[in-house]
Amino acid sequence: ARTVLVRTHYFGTLEACLKALGIPYVELPPEAISVDTLRTFRLVVVPYLPEPSQAISEALAEFVEEGGKLLLFYSLPDTLAHVLGIRKVMYLRREYPGQFSEMRFVKGLPERVRQPSWNIFVVEPDSPDAEVLAKWYDSKGKDTGYPAVVCSPSGCYVSHVLLEGGLEERALMLAGIVGRLLPDLRPVMAVGALERVGKVGEFSNLEEMWRKAGGGSGPLKEARKLRAKAIEEMGRRSYFRALHLALKARRKAVEAYAEMQPSREGELRAVWVHTAFGVSDWGWKKTAEVLSKYGFNAIFANMLWGGAAYYPSEVLPVVGRRDLMAEAVNWCHRYGLEFHVWMVNNYLGSGTPEDFLEKLRAEGRLQKDKDGKELPWLCPSDPRNRAMEREALLEVVRRYPVDGVHLDYIRYPGASACYCDGCRERFQRDTGIKVKDWPEEVISGPYFADFQRWRREQVTKLVEEISREVRRIRPDVKISAAVFPDWRSARFQVGQDWKLWVERGYLDFVCPMDYTTDPEKFGEWVRMQSVWTEGRIPLYPGIGAYRMTDGGEVLHQVALARELGADGFVIFSYTVRTAQDFFPLLRRGATKRTTSPPHRWDWASFEVPEGLGGHRYSQGGPVHVRVALDRLPKWARKFRAEVVLEKTDGEAKRLGVLKPGSPSISTTLEPEPGTYRIAVRGWAKKGWWRKERFVSRSPVIRVLTPQEVAEEFPCLGPRPEGGVGVYVEGLGGRAILEALREEGLPAFPVCELSEDVLSSCRVLVLAQPKDVLVWDMETRGRIKRWVEEGGGLLVTHDAVGYGFLAPIFPEVARGEGRPEGRRWRAAGDHPLCEDLDKINWHPHRYHDHVTLKLGPEGIVLAVDEGMEPVVAAGTPGRGRYVACGLALGLGTDDKDELPEDQERELLVSSVRWLMGDGR
Repeated sequence: ARTVLVRTHYFGTLEACLKALGIPYVELPPEAISVDTLRTFRLVVVPYLPEPSQAISEALAEFVEEGGKLLLFYSLPDTLAHVLGIRKVMYLRREYPGQFSEMRFVKGLPERVRQPSWNIFVVEPDSPDAEVLAKWYDSKGKDTGYPAVVCSPSGCYVSHVLLEGGLEERALMLAGIVGRLLPDLRPVMAVGALERVGKVGEFSNLEEMWRKAGGGSGPLKEARKLRAKAIEEMGRRSYFRALHLALKARRKAVEAYAEMQPSREGELRAVWVHTAFGVSDWGWKKTAEVLSKYGFNAIFANMLWGGAAYYPSEVLPVVGRRDLMAEAVNWCHRYGLEFHVWMVNNYLGSGTPEDFLEKLRAEGRLQKDKDGKELPWLCPSDPRNRAMEREALLEVVRRYPVDGVHLDYIRYPGASACYCDGCRERFQRDTGIKVKDWPEEVISGPYFADFQRWRREQVTKLVEEISREVRRIRPDVKISAAVFPDWRSARFQVGQDWKLWVERGYLDFVCPMDYTTDPEKFGEWVRMQSVWTEGRIPLYPGIGAYRMTDGGEVLHQVALARELGADGFVIFSYTVRTAQDFFPLLRRGATKRTTSPPHRWDWASFEVPEGLGGHRYSQGGPVHVRVALDRLPKWARKFRAEVVLEKTDGEAKRLGVLKPGSPSISTTLEPEPGTYRIAVRGWAKKGWWRKERFVSRSPVIRVLTPQEVAEEFPCLGPRPEGGVGVYVEGLGGRAILEALREEGLPAFPVCELSEDVLSSCRVLVLAQPKDVLVWDMETRGRIKRWVEEGGGLLVTHDAVGYGFLAPIFPEVARGEGRPEGRRWRAAGDHPLCEDLDKINWHPHRYHDHVTLKLGPEGIVLAVDEGMEPVVAAGTPGRGRYVACGLALGLGTDDKDELPEDQERELLVSSVRWLMGDGR
């Protein structure tokens, strides 16, 4: 990649254009721009750079002076104007609506690029070799006389940012400019565009699509013709013409793909609108009308923040005088859309008045990072903040006929917050832990897991309070949340334990923000989210359309979401480009027929037995299910519904019919491996003549092959009483388990540290947990009691009490350091050491070890070359304990590796002693 795209505001459209043209590029943040970083590149594209530092301007100028090419949008420092041969005349705000509606180009570039700019910088050529390539025209086709694009051999300047809009014409504009600056890239761009023509969704080329479609639809035939013409133009070296034809062929291929998508009954089709005013300058009438026209059924509109409301509020400061909430709800309901009020919960937002911010600051209600820096976020552990956010939403559901309450930013900003004085006081009060070194001991010290658990609980309290009180006032209002994709990391990074919210019933549906352009990553997320939600509530993945190059990517993610068990989708975000580029494609297939979201029809119950874990079953085993229409509304006296087993690839098998007199069926399923759902599809009669169609679906049912069972459930099978449980969710755990089995010891895998698991263990080998959050006060207390009552415990590496992991028996030993040394030897006369070499030094596999600080009840068993203890033992209560600072079972690449030689001897001797062998 010899092109740099500077990651600033408005970079998304240019990113999509570069991808469409097949131009490899590197993203750089503005602060990374320097003479050295730019030296190996040929082209730098700057989407918007307001008030750049002198250093950045000079680095870009030197890049140009050394032969690099610069494409600059809107902002134009004097230094860069000079090297581009351009003179900046003045800033100009539009003088009448539509004044800057499109850029019209000279020959060799696209005829026009439409975009409704609201202001420009007026510029003119200031050197003999600079020229105007495009001018601004107004909405009536009149030439304003103002340059839109000026180019010189050094680079090009566009007098406003490149807004969202038609990708094809924008990509052509970029291709024309880049081809002018770097002529050798013309064939590269044409080839890149040609290679992308048939790479749509799951297809690699047009021929695959043709076979899948069983012949060509109109758009698919047109795509093949256009591609053939593009190849002909390539042969004539007419690269710009070839590129133009390839982009058209791609558009037709995407249209063909769109028509291949089925329209699914009973799914949420929603959008997020990140403004209280609706889309752009459309207003709420057009915003709702367009969305409804393209087959959507719900909208999530951002009407309030942690410190601002865009409607008359008595709880939060009010922005403006209009009641935007009333306008939005009215128009959405008129066009048949559900309206879910979206609150940015803890983040204050730019609309927060300064006097309100000062009040929060004076009352100590704002978050602080680990260095004490104030953040524009409400601290969720402060009861006053939770009460304010709760009351703001209760005010909304009392006043407006909203269909749902949607929580966003229902989290901390990141791992660096909050460490305010209030958090310190409340954490110590709630847990009884006395922290001497705040915040270090809860950030990287022994109370990390305890603080993380408490931190998560503060956010969960807010969700629970909102859910409980909203349902008390209006049980019909649906509670939902926009959450991070990976629940496991979100618990630590932002304190968002959304799987717990689902399990406790706080939410009616959940919307993970699965914003990625990688279909494999998207699929991986949805697959895991389906497991985490277990069908308790509908799952509606968020699709990051703002990052997509074209509609093919959006269509593919909609198809993947359906295939993997999701109940609908939410697009982020609803903008002019989304409406123009993506909605018409969805309407060709995926949203062709109107439907209602499934959370509206909780009418059927599904009795599906517990599987291996949730609703996952081993291949070949029968699954007995009962389906009943037992929650129909009172008005539904007449109804009829078909029960089918849906496979996520679209196949369906009829299981029976539900009707008055026989509203339930029981049946046995014996499906092949795959992903399934039971669907109840039918109608209920409302009044004398109106029939309301409905669809209710069961939790996702996954049937696994034996190999999948082994991978997903390593701890299945009987646990021998009095055996050796090995925590296989720890670093090196699986290798330790295999080594102990090879030595003939009764070892079995352990995946959780519950009372039930401990009760079946004589010895527990706790390899350093991969998820440090499991090592909280509750877990430590449970294991501590088990040892004191006679259990035997071996812990490895950090689990001795180092870093994020608190020591379980500090009276025996705790971690003190982590030197890079690789050698150790046994020491002392303890029975455990009888078969260990106490004379020679031995290397350990892993690249470091943890040294120990001995407690008054600890006995040293091994030391490193610095004569620091690395293994110690003790006898807490009636039990036995070994703290091993070596990472047994772990290789240098952080992968499990069988312990050998003295490390294996240490492991086996430790386990035998813990089992009671020896004194």
